[in-house]
Amino acid sequence: MQIIWSSIVVAFLVGLAICQENEDTFMCRKVGRDSHSYGTATGEQVEIKTGTTKPGEETRTRKDDVIDIMLERIRVLERRVSMLERERNMPSPRADPGNLFDTTGTPIPPEETTPTPMIPESSDHCQIYHRERCFTFVSKKLGAIGLKEAQTKCRALNGELANVYDEDHFGKIEDYLLQNTEDDGGKEFFIVGMTYNVKKNTVSLRGGVRAHFVKWYSDDYPNTRNRYNTRIHIQVNHSAGNGNDGMYNVSPSARAKSALCEIHPRHLLRTR
Repeated sequence: MQIIWSSIVVAFLVGLAICQENEDTFMCRKVGRDSHSYGTATGEQVEIKTGTTKPGEETRTRKDDVIDIMLERIRVLERRVSMLERERNMPSPRADPGNLFDTTGTPIPPEETTPTPMIPESSDHCQIYHRERCFTFVSKKLGAIGLKEAQTKCRALNGELANVYDEDHFGKIEDYLLQNTEDDGGKEFFIVGMTYNVKKNTVSLRGGVRAHFVKWYSDDYPNTRNRYNTRIHIQVNHSAGNGNDGMYNVSPSARAKSALCEIHPRHLLRTR
């Protein structure tokens, strides 16, 4: 809109300058001895009689006539701009979900849309999905994994050791392990990013925020006898006879079968 108005003002000023410099122009053509013809915005020629006037008065009259013509052109442009704005703001037939017909009365077929998934449907780095984040297990080919190795493997996936956020999240982790690990009657235990403060008797998420969900493995935990038992591991049993599923606190040097990594979806494309 600003560009259109700028063009109108420039055209107006140029028109005045042209008439001052040269009377025999497209806006100031002489018609006979005492009349002038001016082009309008619609392409019509308007003949304006000057009559018998003094030279100075005739010049002023001519300028006034040019101003009238330019104002008329501006009004025409304003009408065109208003019409274009109305067309632009007019909702399309598709804008209203209840509109089943186009402007000609022809039925509009339903649009086929496929929702864009927040994460890739098949991603090796999204074994568990919770709170718009992906969780995946990492391990060593042989032997148990330690804390430093687990952190390195998670960072290689653009992730960190995982938090467990709530009971629903914990249940998803249990289900995944029971469905995707060999049921040999044993148990799965793994490292996470959470820590335990022996003095305060509190569990914190990775980063230091206090955890709202804590599920201890048994009544023997948390183990407060050793102030170095600051890391949280989790155990999931294939058989109910092996005890409950839950958390336990151990030394940072303790090893486990695997570690759980947490990856934000925006990092997934970097890992594929």
